[in-house]
Amino acid sequence: MSDYENWLASLQVGDEVCWYSRWHGYRIAKIERITPTRQIKIGPYTFKNGTCGTDWQSRYRLEPVTDKVREAIRYGELSGKVNGFKFTNCTLEQLERVAAIIDEVNAE
Repeated sequence: MSDYENWLASLQVGDEVCWYSRWHGYRIAKIERITPTRQIKIGPYTFKNGTCGTDWQSRYRLEPVTDKVREAIRYGELSGKVNGFKFTNCTLEQLERVAAIIDEVNAE
């Protein structure tokens, strides 16, 4: 058995796992049920052999939750927050701090 197959076999109800979708990024959830045939149920999704979905666009693959995954999720949350922010609500001093951060990133 591969490391991935061993990891899947070790999973239990209540374990935290993640899956990736090219449309939604990473998602983290707890396993709700494991059938006798080792199908893993999380919400409306059923993972068989660690995957769910039928084609490359909608297929999800279970993965362990890592720091990299948590960082990717947090990055997406912060990016969305910044992209939807109305900077017209900022004071001049706040805008200057934002501009300094932008200059710092652009200088790299």
